[in-house]
Amino acid sequence: MSVEDVELVLTEAGFSVQAGAVAACDGLTPKADVLAWLTNEEKGPYEEVQDREGIVSCEIFRGPVYPPELEKDLDAPANSPIFSGRKANFRVKNVYCNMYAGDDRQDEQVARLDDAMTRLERSST
Repeated sequence: MSVEDVELVLTEAGFSVQAGAVAACDGLTPKADVLAWLTNEEKGPYEEVQDREGIVSCEIFRGPVYPPELEKDLDAPANSPIFSGRKANFRVKNVYCNMYAGDDRQDEQVARLDDAMTRLERSST
């Protein structure tokens, strides 16, 4: 899937994603196999974006690294000392996305990303 395809589907679903720096989670070492990184983290104060959309981050790899069928965990462990809310992970072909959902609208936010990722999976078959 192309970066443009992923960005379009997420934008149509109401997520204000934009390209970010391609780097590892620690922000120090770029990942050579990652083509692009999309996020909405910089679309306003973190708490406001999280409440409005949920924090979405996606890595688009240069080639397939996941199965062609969408894999998802809608209640993934947060694995963060500063976040205790709901996290969701999605993997399909060359795309990995996760969401840290806001407190008040987390079910709706996760459902919107789930729908978007399902559309993305179907559009690339």
